[in-house]
Amino acid sequence: MAAASLEHLRDVVLPDGADGWFHLDFLMLTPQSIVVLEVRDVVGRLYGGEQMPEWTVIGKDRRQTFENPTHRLYDRMAAVRGWVGEDVPVDGRIVFGGQPEFPKGRPPQVAALDELHLEFDVAPEFTETALVERLRAAWELLKTKATPSVTYR
Repeated sequence: MAAASLEHLRDVVLPDGADGWFHLDFLMLTPQSIVVLEVRDVVGRLYGGEQMPEWTVIGKDRRQTFENPTHRLYDRMAAVRGWVGEDVPVDGRIVFGGQPEFPKGRPPQVAALDELHLEFDVAPEFTETALVERLRAAWELLKTKATPSVTYR
């Protein structure tokens, strides 16, 4: 995580703006955007797409379906945008541990944990920009709104 972000928060809840809360596995500050990460541990072949209601993972001894995680990700990204405003870039990824295979192709918004640093470069030449200053101000606001998640600890 450190290689892909300037700072991050783990297992926090953020108010959704409508008397509810969203759990965030990770929230990262990168030079390009604030990034919401949904983390899943999956081993096997994964079949899913952005428009499919359910995704399927086929492992050595079992087949399991689960709700499409992109809907959940987009809800969390919208909650973050609600706090930081539309002029602050907010991105999101569903990150799978366990090295799943994607025989039909990797869906959009899906990343491997060990590839995040390739997408969100924190090289020094990218960390001294006006965008980063705007992101840092939004990040500080999010840190005041986010609280540790007791449910997931």
